[in-house]
Amino acid sequence: SLDEETAAETLAEIEEQDLQISLIESLGTEKAADILDMMPPDEAADILGDLSEMQAEQILSDMNSQGAEEVRELMSHDEDTAGGLMTTEYISFPETFNVEQALAEYRLIAPNIEMAYYLYVEEKGGYLKGVLTLKDLVVARPYQKLTEIMNRKVAFCLLDERKEDVAEKIARYSLLAIPVVDGEDVLKGIITFDDVMDTIIEINEELPHFLKGAE
Repeated sequence: SLDEETAAETLAEIEEQDLQISLIESLGTEKAADILDMMPPDEAADILGDLSEMQAEQILSDMNSQGAEEVRELMSHDEDTAGGLMTTEYISFPETFNVEQALAEYRLIAPNIEMAYYLYVEEKGGYLKGVLTLKDLVVARPYQKLTEIMNRKVAFCLLDERKEDVAEKIARYSLLAIPVVDGEDVLKGIITFDDVMDTIIEINEELPHFLKGAE
């Protein structure tokens, strides 16, 4: 409902962790679950990770099953690793798609996705095959296969990669987001520039001045 959407947006904007916890605890399990269902999975995971294990599990059991599964996956990773930083909300297409099919799908799902610029191409089984941008898709011919226009050289990070290493890759390649894969190259999520911006700034501040000038 609109009220739950508004509550979810408000909760996400509150930076004080203690206040977030107090609000969730005051709502009751069902209402809290409804609101967290409206939030991106990574933000819901951050909030639930600050609650007791019992409280978090009670709320998760009342959440939409697919959403709860995504949140549990995120909560299973250390918060300072790629798996803990990533969001499971991204846009991907099967490698069998052509441009026309991808654009039709994009129009349906993009309004609900925060990072809708990078589009990932997956093999059957979810294996990361390539990446293209929205611009690549728009300027291509309708019946071109995605495999013809995608970039096969994809910068990525692994689930257990440290936050500092993720930030360094995003900065080095000037990316808006980077995909996260497991040990078998199955796409699990993405990490956006915003998620590691503070770390990028910290790393840059620690560099000697002569190195900053050389960049």
